[in-house]
Amino acid sequence: MRTLKMLLDDGYITGVSLERTVNGPIVVNNIQNTEITSKGLQYLEENSMMKKVCKVLKEFRAWLPSI
Repeated sequence: MRTLKMLLDDGYITGVSLERTVNGPIVVNNIQNTEITSKGLQYLEENSMMKKVCKVLKEFRAWLPSI
């Protein structure tokens, strides 16, 4: 969730919304609608660590049931 929040806050992804709760942020819409922005694509090209995060997020998204 922290990674998702960071990516949203920095403008690297769109299409997903987080809501603050007592237990921390939760996804309030379908994570399948998440898209990478052109800023996010540029960052991926320049940062290999972010490529690893993207791979993990894709695996995480595939693992999640449809919300």
